[in-house]
Amino acid sequence: MKIPNYQEDHVHRTGDWGTFVLAVRKDAAGALAGTDGDYIPLTTDSSGKLHVSDSATVSTNNSSTATLAGDAVFTGTGDDVTNYASISILYKSDVAAAASGLSIQFSQDGTNWDVQLVGDLGAKTFQVHGLKPAAKFFRIVYTNGSAAQSFFRLQCIFHPSASPVLITRAGQPQSTVDATPTRQTAEIDLDFARKHIPGGRAFFFFGKNDALQNGVFEDVWNGGGDIQWQTVAAKVKVQSTNAADTSDGSGLRSVEIHGLDANGADQDEVLALSGVTAVESALTYIRVNLVHNEEVGTYGGSHEGNIEVRVTNATFSNGALLASLTGQEGLVNVSSQYGIGEAQNGFTSIPLGKVAYITRIEVIPNASKPITIILYERDGLLTVSAPFQPRRIIWQEEEVEIPIEKEFKSHIKIKSLTDLFFRAEGNGQTSGVAVWLDYYLLDEDASGA
Repeated sequence: MKIPNYQEDHVHRTGDWGTFVLAVRKDAAGALAGTDGDYIPLTTDSSGKLHVSDSATVSTNNSSTATLAGDAVFTGTGDDVTNYASISILYKSDVAAAASGLSIQFSQDGTNWDVQLVGDLGAKTFQVHGLKPAAKFFRIVYTNGSAAQSFFRLQCIFHPSASPVLITRAGQPQSTVDATPTRQTAEIDLDFARKHIPGGRAFFFFGKNDALQNGVFEDVWNGGGDIQWQTVAAKVKVQSTNAADTSDGSGLRSVEIHGLDANGADQDEVLALSGVTAVESALTYIRVNLVHNEEVGTYGGSHEGNIEVRVTNATFSNGALLASLTGQEGLVNVSSQYGIGEAQNGFTSIPLGKVAYITRIEVIPNASKPITIILYERDGLLTVSAPFQPRRIIWQEEEVEIPIEKEFKSHIKIKSLTDLFFRAEGNGQTSGVAVWLDYYLLDEDASGA
């Protein structure tokens, strides 16, 4: 009898002919052929379920419980991971690893380990990491800290199909990283925020200008007008308009200043306030990126007056304004809830030895007529004589009347020692705007990337 053939997606009909496929009951999974390459029937268990392989495999080459002496190194043996879809790595020890002590390595040939993901591991902290294979061979190299371990638990598990489900107790580190060099997984933002990316952090800045002038561009910050960019590092002074903002007062007692030194290196310090009397910093700054509340004298409180940070001058008000902390709720001199607690500077400067990658911006206009908003960069911030580096536009939007959000899938790179700032223009009457910018900040490599 001729067995009919059917087209793909053909509708089933009762009585259709076909070839019967036999399967063999074999309760315990195992081969029914004696030689590799022989034909073999499908097998089922006692319930008729087809035996398939979907179990994970523990790597004996890259797992260990043998304790390490101080500064000792565990070097795993390369495993062929071409038949696996994902890898999970579990770790715990009573001794912290050396700096960048965990090295997850991949190789095309098992000899040259060209792809290496490194990270820091703390003491007595259970960590789970998941990743996809980046090359044929995989291994772990772990360098212990300076003290001998009392216990060491390292286990690597290979998964044949789906990515591993990673579970840790609340508050314990967990990271999922796609080791494929061309892209990262959706959890990369959390990895940056939790400092699981060596040398990397997730940052943001936000700014506000409630008094944009008609037809005039100005910087977006609550100082109003244009920022006075400094060309020489100098000390700064901080002063309040309220006597309660002092080191033992009911208002703001101290502020923390973040900025760059004369060489462009990142630095910060805490200054105790003295009310309406200006206090001077110990450090000098060529840039002030951020100023915020540090300690207050009232539970849930903030500054009770306006706080200004200016370049040191014999007359405080004559120094260039670098940042200000104003009020948002309540009345000045009345409510300890008055202050907003942080300068609204719509700008930042990338420190020496770092590189930034912009991921997202948000613009919220506060105007009855549309505004224009521009994001600029200007590198070479330490250049103090001609020729100078010009500012360059990164992004612009005109006729903005409603809030807008922009994600940069290309992750726009901003070099070390570069100013990054928003400028905006009102239209027709006094307007306002608030901005927000998210970015990754990473260690700069030898190529400047």
